[in-house]
Amino acid sequence: MSREALEIILGIGFAIIGLALFLRRDTLSKSKYYRIIMIIAAILFVAFAVYLGFRSFNSYE
Repeated sequence: MSREALEIILGIGFAIIGLALFLRRDTLSKSKYYRIIMIIAAILFVAFAVYLGFRSFNSYE
């Protein structure tokens, strides 16, 4: 398996983790402080996934 394929798979995994964390933030914690941390972490996971996706697509060219 090539490096680009592994980056895409890793990006998909991070996107799923980020979206799951964002969607389940209310059931995972009742504290407002931890919800804010979960939102920030979810945004970082999704942003990293997008970065990996763009990076792997640009390396094909």
